[in-house]
Amino acid sequence: MLSGLHIRQAKLVPRTIDGYKEFDKYLGEPSGVLIKKLYIKITVLKKLIHMGKLDQDLKLKALFRLLMLVHFHLADKPLPKPMPKAKN
Repeated sequence: MLSGLHIRQAKLVPRTIDGYKEFDKYLGEPSGVLIKKLYIKITVLKKLIHMGKLDQDLKLKALFRLLMLVHFHLADKPLPKPMPKAKN
């Protein structure tokens, strides 16, 4: 964004995250804030890796999920519906 790249500056709306309660905290946030949150998560992840303090699976999964949220938000599309959990 600082380099002049034009990014759609809409606010995150409920239809984008329908079915994903974990993203409710981001509702109403503009695109720029969501992207900054991604960069912050990446920076924290790098620091944790460098310090050797990291549960990589959970942190990487959370980063990926936020990345997908931002991707679908910028494309102005809803996230795919979550798969129902299998019952045993």
